[in-house]
Amino acid sequence: MALKLKKKSRLTPERVSANVDFLGPILKSCSPADFEYWREKLPHLPKPIKAGLFKKYKITF
Repeated sequence: MALKLKKKSRLTPERVSANVDFLGPILKSCSPADFEYWREKLPHLPKPIKAGLFKKYKITF
């Protein structure tokens, strides 16, 4: 059985930071119903962005 190679992430640290800075204030100011809406719209958010949201804004996505 062949080994699967990991996908290379195209997210640079600058892009992760820009995404966190964009999404953080939006998610922080929304209501719980709106937050669930964003969870449905962004189901496959990359792990570095989720970690950045938690680290900077204390948002668990």
